[in-house]
Amino acid sequence: MTENKKNKNEMLLVSVIVPIYNVEFYLNKCVDSILNQSYKNIEVVLVDDESPDSCGKMCDDYAALDGRIKVVHKKNGGLSDARNAGMKAATGDLITFVDSDDYISEDFVKILFEAMSENNADIAIANMKRTSRRDDKNTVTDWKVSNYKSEDALVCMLYGTPFGTSACGKLFKRKLFEGIEFPYGKFSEDLFTIYKTILKSRSITYIGFDGYFYYYRDEGSIVVSGYKKKHLEALDAVDDIEESVKGKGRFDNALSTQYINVIYDIAARNPLLSEFRNKRIQNNLKAHRMSVLKDSNAPKRLRGFAAISLLGNRIVLKVVVARNRRWKVQRRETKKR
Repeated sequence: MTENKKNKNEMLLVSVIVPIYNVEFYLNKCVDSILNQSYKNIEVVLVDDESPDSCGKMCDDYAALDGRIKVVHKKNGGLSDARNAGMKAATGDLITFVDSDDYISEDFVKILFEAMSENNADIAIANMKRTSRRDDKNTVTDWKVSNYKSEDALVCMLYGTPFGTSACGKLFKRKLFEGIEFPYGKFSEDLFTIYKTILKSRSITYIGFDGYFYYYRDEGSIVVSGYKKKHLEALDAVDDIEESVKGKGRFDNALSTQYINVIYDIAARNPLLSEFRNKRIQNNLKAHRMSVLKDSNAPKRLRGFAAISLLGNRIVLKVVVARNRRWKVQRRETKKR
């Protein structure tokens, strides 16, 4: 990289968009991690989505202390609406999203920005790591860097390795969101949205460092929120992706994996047997499970789920729900230590 190009890149403003709702216990950790970034040329857009707790006042207090902070107070509209409002208020050349109960490492923006610049990428991606507040230190400094063309990156995203569908943990060139918004009121809003930015990209860089940390929360967590018919909207999102790459057989196996991943998520939410027998769930399960079962690139968890599903709905629900409950107990025990 030439010195002139490097100096020019160092001046780019990064907008960090934080949608906020009912997270007063977590908000300080989140915002402090952003303000303490080693890359200083940032603006922080705090979007108060009509939070019922003290978050709105906390946002205003932060803005009074640091001129890099913008606060948007808006009528409650959900995560997608808050992110869209944040993007409208943002003025940065680059955009990243941080959920308000999560936090980022001190060098998160710096490392992603440098990787994006050095590899001429449109998106740079870090690891997202589940945390119990004690395991948030990076112990590796020689991170693996991988570069992908857009379609290769989409295949990786659908498989969930080495990165997934979340809007978080990624640094985007702002231009990628021109004409793209998160869908209002939809479940699985990231799955509806992020694939579009990937397909608009020329190059995507993945850096294997733990830069983004997210909490598992019992209260209000999507993981433990129970089943609702609205969760079927995630299948709509995969349908949209399938339509966008129609006729390109290289995506078939990866799409099957994502369909099964959505159905696994539904099963883990403990629906009634009658709910899981929903025609759409069953049709997709039957259409894609053998492909996943035979696909060595599919995660073992999903290959196992596909195999167990052959034994019947009642058994598959019992196994997946039991596995999810064991995982939640393990998380609680980890927090106590």
